[in-house]
Amino acid sequence: MELSRRQLLTAASVATAGAFVSTAGLTPAAAAAATATLIGTTVAAPAIVGPGPSGQPFQIAFAGGGGYGAGAPNHLINIAHGNDLAHPRVLPYRTGDALGLAWDGSGMSTSLTLAWTHYYDRTRRLNLGRSANGATFDLFPASSHTCLGGVALTRHDNAVIVGWAGGGGPGGGAPDGRVNVAALGGRPVTLPWRTPSAPALAGDPGVFWPDGRPRLYVCWRDAEGYLYFTYCGYRDFGELLDRRRVQRVETRGKAERSSQSPALAFSGDRLYLAWPAVDRAHHINVKIIAGAGAGQKMTGSETASSAIAVQSHYRGSARGWTGRYVYRGTDRIGGVYLTDAMPL
Repeated sequence: MELSRRQLLTAASVATAGAFVSTAGLTPAAAAAATATLIGTTVAAPAIVGPGPSGQPFQIAFAGGGGYGAGAPNHLINIAHGNDLAHPRVLPYRTGDALGLAWDGSGMSTSLTLAWTHYYDRTRRLNLGRSANGATFDLFPASSHTCLGGVALTRHDNAVIVGWAGGGGPGGGAPDGRVNVAALGGRPVTLPWRTPSAPALAGDPGVFWPDGRPRLYVCWRDAEGYLYFTYCGYRDFGELLDRRRVQRVETRGKAERSSQSPALAFSGDRLYLAWPAVDRAHHINVKIIAGAGAGQKMTGSETASSAIAVQSHYRGSARGWTGRYVYRGTDRIGGVYLTDAMPL
């Protein structure tokens, strides 16, 4: 008998433990007890955004898979919120690529921004929508930008920032894969570096660096899976073109590689990078690449067949930072797995 979605969410043995093993002197006790919860099935990398500025629950978006019976996928975008993961809202938009989610605004004017590429559009044109209730979205005017492998969103410097790998244009040419970064509604800056999938973005939530400016970080993998990152201050995207700022991700002198797009998340004074490894099982790795503890790396027991989406948020001085991550598993159904603790 096939389990219902709610049974899957409440079963004690729904998924395996998500323990992390330190490889550089870090002992993430909170992550050792974390478990992964199955919330649906998907054909691509899901997205997650933390609690909203006005108390909204965290949100997860994913492209519908074939269900727990491993049927034909419908590609419809689902949005589930933390108060009711068992009943996601199904939107009338289809995609087969990675999604982007970000909060915009503040107070009563807070909205949820969603980014995707349309499944039936062979050019993979960038689509954007904004919602005040998380159920219905007002679409932005049609974009002329096309994407390779999906879209990334983050909030930084009081704006939603969009990142993507360049597609082949509205005419359907060969994709160029160059990393693009833009503020929502603004003109993009096209970087000289190429990637076969969506880049990762993270906006500094308030930690000021020695130069006194909040930073936007951008990370990508090249055609061979090697990981690189760079940054700019505020929204000075032209600084992203400075080759001297680009760093390759290495651990003890060995370059790191990813099988899918990377993910970024700030936690206090640390910037975390997460990615599925290129080993046969595609184990999830997490590494601090900037800030306190930079260089420390953890390798998890969980495995992913997609990019990992990460969110972190501050719970107050007494409770500190916490976070979650979501990913497409390596099971036969393409399960969407949510883990409720990050080593933050």
